Amino acid sequence: SGASSLGPAELLNLAETHFARGDFDKALEATQRAFDLQRKTGAKKESIQSLSFMAGIFAKLDRIPEAVAACDVAIPIAAGTEAAADADFQAVKLEQQLYASERKAFYKRSIDERLGRITKDFPSHPAASYKWLVEGRILEAEKKFAEPAEQYALVKPGSPSYEECLFRAGHCRFAEGKR
Repeated sequence: SGASSLGPAELLNLAETHFARGDFDKALEATQRAFDLQRKTGAKKESIQSLSFMAGIFAKLDRIPEAVAACDVAIPIAAGTEAAADADFQAVKLEQQLYASERKAFYKRSIDERLGRITKDFPSHPAASYKWLVEGRILEAEKKFAEPAEQYALVKPGSPSYEECLFRAGHCRFAEGKR
């Protein structure tokens, strides 16, 4: 068929078209085929992009553990680059969803490890400033509001997460006051 002769770039374009039309299964199939071709040719940057897109598709399908797995596949491919921090942070946001719904300690430990890796290996990466935000969101999911309000206040003005932390601090103070 014509689709089988497409290269990775064309397959990703096809995947994006399917995604935009809401055909997530076809988008996933095209993205997986693109990744397979990229992996065979050693195209690291493109492989990482495909895996990131794949994680987004899995998330849209509410298949969050598979979305995290796609991020985890990307991390060693991207080792030593900011793309590794990007993949880790994408996984952090996904694992926050899992932790909020399942409350399994495994997800909290994984989030802590990922954030620690990002802040240690890439301290200037924008995700490093989200550490307090992520930790606070976890505490909010546990219905603890006083502690995250204090943590959010530690984020300095000018930080990429400052405005959201300011909002979350107010939300926590309000929620704590309603108790």
